[in-house]
Parts: sequence; C-alpha cells; structure tokens
Amino acid sequence: MISYAKNNPLVAALLSLVAALSLFGLSGNAGASEQSQQVVTAMGGMNSAQNKWVTAECPAGKSIYSSGGKITWGQDFHVPHNVHIVSIAPSLKADGKTGTVEVHAAEDQDGISADWAIKAYIVCG
Repeated sequence: MISYAKNNPLVAALLSLVAALSLFGLSGNAGASEQSQQVVTAMGGMNSAQNKWVTAECPAGKSIYSSGGKITWGQDFHVPHNVHIVSIAPSLKADGKTGTVEVHAAEDQDGISADWAIKAYIVCG
C-alpha cells in the first residue's frame, strides 16, 4: 500500500507521474507483451462526499502489472488543494493471480462543496 500525508502535493504529483508512465508502457514490463496487456478502470460517483473508495479488478486469470488513481472534477471547477489521494492499494485475490487495486481519496479538514470523483486504474496481462 502506498500511503502518504494528505498535505504533500509533491508526493501526489510523483505518484500520478508513475501511474501515467505505467499506463502508457514507459515503465517497462517483462512479464507481458503490450498486445496482451489490458487497462481496466473504475470510477466512483461524482458527488461531494468527504471520503471515497473505488476498486478496479483484472479479468479472471489476469495478473496485475501496474496500478494508479486519479481525482476528477465536475465541469467549470478548478482543482483545489484540499482533496487528496490517501492510498493506492494493489492486491491479489484468493486465486493468488488475479489483481485488484483500491484507491482511497478524501477531503482535508476544510473540505469543498463541489462534486468530485476518483478513478482507479489497473494494468492486467
């Protein structure tokens, strides 16, 4: 599990960069060819709830190679600094092969009134 202080935008930016590089195959992966890799996404509801979790899952029998998360916003809204990804937790299911990733995001103590959502990404192969 990757967990960090909510008030550290540098860590959030680095995690986003690593996730983006992984999604576009720039991190390299000797375990699967590009043709056999599949990106699966899951997005939570767009609302103003203070804490959110979303899980993306590889198809049956597919292994997890990479994962990440992203915060998305409603239209006409700038990105505030008081919503943060709290954790990105990849894991294996009971079969020991199929992968999942759970992404958790939360508003800080100041909160926001605008709608926002989180998206989980997982690269399977």
